[in-house]
Amino acid sequence: MFKFGAIVLIPFPFSDLSSRKVRPAMIVSKGTEDVVVIFITSKLDVASKKVSFLLKDSDKHFDKSGLKVSSVFRFDKIATLDKRLILGELGKVHKDLLLNMKPVFDSVFGF
Repeated sequence: MFKFGAIVLIPFPFSDLSSRKVRPAMIVSKGTEDVVVIFITSKLDVASKKVSFLLKDSDKHFDKSGLKVSSVFRFDKIATLDKRLILGELGKVHKDLLLNMKPVFDSVFGF
């Protein structure tokens, strides 16, 4: 079972739903048939402090993520998917990094 903070590979839909591309995503939900995920990209130029979190390859717990390069977690790019679409797990976001992400999560979702 995939847990909150797991980084998984999924066929992520494009914004216009015209196609899909296999991408890493982080699970931001708990224990249902579907999972809520946020998009992860290596395109660092899209980073915005208001809606994203930059995980640098030099960060203390980067190695646990399973990602290959510095990546941006896009809290404004979210999808709900059947967990059967998950192709595999790359790694996990360390709890310290999840706490660092919380202000972005809160600002995007208004909590």
